[in-house]
Amino acid sequence: MINSAFGAKLSGRKKTIFLVWLTLVTLYILYVVSTDALFEWLTFSIITYTGLLPLIMINYNEELMQSKVDDAVAHFTVTGDKVVIGDDQVPIVKVKRVAIEVVDDYGYCSLPFNHMSPGVVPSFIFPKEQYEDLKKHVVSKLPKVQIIK
Repeated sequence: MINSAFGAKLSGRKKTIFLVWLTLVTLYILYVVSTDALFEWLTFSIITYTGLLPLIMINYNEELMQSKVDDAVAHFTVTGDKVVIGDDQVPIVKVKRVAIEVVDDYGYCSLPFNHMSPGVVPSFIFPKEQYEDLKKHVVSKLPKVQIIK
């Protein structure tokens, strides 16, 4: 049943977490029905949020890793009067700062002051070994831009 309903959307570990949550909710409802205890929304909410929080975190990490590229320099290009990061294009005159930093095992690059839509900025993740090459590339293509961390 879970495979047919969620097969395309949930990976193996997501299915496991979902089944654990479903089991906890079912057990709580069975407890309430069998003992004539009052159904408490607070208890139900705690079970739900505790059970589903790992799913939210897994989804966030998977979405973050979708923006990972193998070649940072090729992914950050300047063509004509536009800065191109993947599918996103920003006019060069609007780009004043480029954020490039390394945290743990990954490098991060974004245009933090150039929103594509509310809360969405052009960005990507790259192997940390490419940090210096990307920084030099950005400085050579956009000499007036400030590199921030």
